[in-house]
Amino acid sequence: MAPVWASQIGQLGTMVANATSLDGLQEDMLAAFGGAPQETMVQLMAAAFALAELKGLSDAQGGA
Repeated sequence: MAPVWASQIGQLGTMVANATSLDGLQEDMLAAFGGAPQETMVQLMAAAFALAELKGLSDAQGGA
């Protein structure tokens, strides 16, 4: 994994952990990565929603 991508995934993890809604997550992502090419934004959005889904599953099972 490229260092830049790893850094972005780390940022996404923090954003997902702190998000109170999907709309809020999208706003945070646009603020952080809005200047990125469209293809990169699509990949970041997909990764963020996957992380959010996993977080939701973990929360539902009583995880932290």
